Amino acid sequence: MLRFFTKLKGRLMPYLFAQAVQTSITGVPMMRPMVVDYADDIACRYLDQQYLLGDNLLCAPVFREDGVANFYLPEGKWYDIITGKTLEGGKYHAVTCTFLEMPVLAKPNSIITFGAFEDQFEYDYLDGADFLICNLEDGKKASATVYDTQAKEVLTLRAARCGNKICIDAGETVKTFTVSVAGTDKMITMHDGKAEITL
Repeated sequence: MLRFFTKLKGRLMPYLFAQAVQTSITGVPMMRPMVVDYADDIACRYLDQQYLLGDNLLCAPVFREDGVANFYLPEGKWYDIITGKTLEGGKYHAVTCTFLEMPVLAKPNSIITFGAFEDQFEYDYLDGADFLICNLEDGKKASATVYDTQAKEVLTLRAARCGNKICIDAGETVKTFTVSVAGTDKMITMHDGKAEITL
């Protein structure tokens, strides 16, 4: 169990470090209550057993011995990065988890960057990374920025959906990475320039 979640954290380092950089700029903490980002959602004002981890991940720890996690999701389709399931927002959920599960959900219209983690938490966060596009709605845009271990911006990847096509715009780099769409088998390999994914 420790190995599983350590590897998950290692793979999430491009996302986590980017959020840490943003925290140093804005002062908004990475780990924060739901109401900070969803002040207009009345249900989020009273939630104390779940939290946001950066701008795009919601975490709902398991507090019960039977493995049930109770949590609320704001409107939209949320993608569980551990189980690969999509959950509808705007309501409460009760999910039974194994020891290798915990609800970690990517918010709608977001990109979560996974790195090619091996055994060190400081590594090249772009080379071999996978930009996972999560429930990007028609007409919406999303972006993800990768920094090096010195907090220098390396690349910002942008995605925009129009109908059944997602247009990808990546900056200039010699590194190779993949872009995939959550909940599908759609994946492309690229290193810079522009590309399209047809859903």
